[in-house]
Amino acid sequence: MNENCGNGKVAVFAGRSGVDRLLASVTAMALIKKGNTFTDATFVSGTSWKTLLAAEAGAEALVLTFKRGIEITTPERTRDTSNLGFTETTRVGLPAYTAYLDGGVCDYETLAAFNSGEYDIVLFLEDGRIMGTRNLSLASKGFRGKIEVDTAKLPMVEDRQKSYPIWVDFADLSEFAASWIATPDFTLTEVIDYVPAGLNVVATGLLTTTVDLKVTKRSDGSGVEGLVVGGANVVAHSNSISDVAVTVLADNGAGSYTATIVKDSTGTPIALASGEWVEIQLTKVTTGFVDYAGNVVKFQVA
Repeated sequence: MNENCGNGKVAVFAGRSGVDRLLASVTAMALIKKGNTFTDATFVSGTSWKTLLAAEAGAEALVLTFKRGIEITTPERTRDTSNLGFTETTRVGLPAYTAYLDGGVCDYETLAAFNSGEYDIVLFLEDGRIMGTRNLSLASKGFRGKIEVDTAKLPMVEDRQKSYPIWVDFADLSEFAASWIATPDFTLTEVIDYVPAGLNVVATGLLTTTVDLKVTKRSDGSGVEGLVVGGANVVAHSNSISDVAVTVLADNGAGSYTATIVKDSTGTPIALASGEWVEIQLTKVTTGFVDYAGNVVKFQVA
């Protein structure tokens, strides 16, 4: 059942439904790059979500699940009373919650790069429905907000299910007034399966023209073979250089690779100079969709 309340700002008596139904709890969220919107049809379409999460051209979203728990941390509204006894609301807190991530320490650490950045957030509810909002063009989208994770995490002795907290703070109260809840044609389990499996990528040597890498599955530590140079994507580099590329990715077996990284790759390729750096992500693609995606790795020439 979809719920699209369409509330305006004029106080009128608008009837009642006779239904007594609480909102289901949040069990997951999709963290989506700003600018992505949906039609009503694509908002509930598994095909559209698969493209958003795993397109070969690059993922635009990530689904995070919270079976370890979630706590609402929205500040209480401020109610002030004057010296004449008049009471009114003087501040309404923006919605917020703390969620405890399902996953491992490497999954959690990859989220540190998202700290304090703004994203659009679609909520997945326990009853299988999804919750978002609408912009002024009536397109569906996520609620604007930011996340933060703990970048100096120590192992917990007690309350170990709270080992990986994510603080979520929403930015625009009016978006919740325009919220709507829809029943998708996919389950949470299915949309999680669209998310590429995580890889751990670490350098085992220093960057000269080449650098040695070890690539393992984040789930079990086994080496991953079969990655190709087309899945080695430069995501950032020194401002002083241009046209940086991974031109060779040699598979040495058992998850060991040697990458050749150069600048001016389409002109006269040369090695990066001392102090110059590049960040890359390795992915494995099958029939247009990313099956595996690694953490971003930074290489800097000594």
